[in-house]
Amino acid sequence: MSMHSPSRPHRLVAASAAALFVVLGAPSPREARGEAEIVRLADLPPLRSTAREPTAAALIATWLAGYGFEPGKHFDAERYEILDRRVVRQGETGRAMLRFRVLGLDGDAAALAETRCPGRGRPIEAQIFFRWNRESGDWYSPGGRGDPALKSCVDETLWSEDQVALIVDPPPLPAPPKIAKSDVATPPPGSPERKAVLDALRPGFEALFGAPIEFRVGEMRLAAGFGFVSVHPQRPGGRAISAAEWTAAVGPCEQTPADGTAQFWMRRRDGRWSAGWGDPRGVCATDSIADLGYLIGAPPQLIDRDDWGDTDFLPIDDPQYFDLWKK
Repeated sequence: MSMHSPSRPHRLVAASAAALFVVLGAPSPREARGEAEIVRLADLPPLRSTAREPTAAALIATWLAGYGFEPGKHFDAERYEILDRRVVRQGETGRAMLRFRVLGLDGDAAALAETRCPGRGRPIEAQIFFRWNRESGDWYSPGGRGDPALKSCVDETLWSEDQVALIVDPPPLPAPPKIAKSDVATPPPGSPERKAVLDALRPGFEALFGAPIEFRVGEMRLAAGFGFVSVHPQRPGGRAISAAEWTAAVGPCEQTPADGTAQFWMRRRDGRWSAGWGDPRGVCATDSIADLGYLIGAPPQLIDRDDWGDTDFLPIDDPQYFDLWKK
């Protein structure tokens, strides 16, 4: 299976009794009694929802539309018990979360789970996250937990209620201070400011690789109490961390003890520097975090930009995400 591009245009499956076993619109008598909503799609290729307030059935179709399936896939071969549906629209942005269990056509969720994943011992349950695509005017799913279309037999821990709230309706991110590009400075080697920044990073690397750790600085740009830094961890005197220590700490990695570099967004509070976004294990990352400074309210001039542009993307699959409002 392959994920479709978020910008690829789609249309919603016809919302009618012929297309869905759940009729979109007014609550059914079952829903009025507080019973669980059960969704079953028609055996038609599912398409993305363009509705501003998508139903659970429309979100199920949107989720399935994000995959490429082999010919002969029957979309009416299972049912979905809806446990939670949340949709938040804020101006031109939108987020939604759907939590459901997968049911067979006969029997309950546990029976289907045992048939599909022998020994699982619990129903197949998932949370699927959705975002509104302003360009194409529809919803798409960038990810989730326990996704049964992608990894149906993986018993993945679901997001907590508090975490779901921070995903679907997060608090505002801090506004960056207004500075000029000329305000950005790189403290020279041996300066107190440079030492303070590196000292703030050192404990994390020593916990990962063991002490002592020195750094080869690739980039250090500071301004207005924020910083963007890239460092290569090494032993004193420029010696590389041994291959055995490196592998034990980070496992298979595209970067090596000779060239592994981690990036950090730093901020200074009460006179002390700390990492606002970044992880020592980033020495194995292949993607830059340079465009994520808006998460901590850093000025874009630190990476030679005039503004952050679209800041609607939130990296919810990174454990650091849920600490953004605690720091």
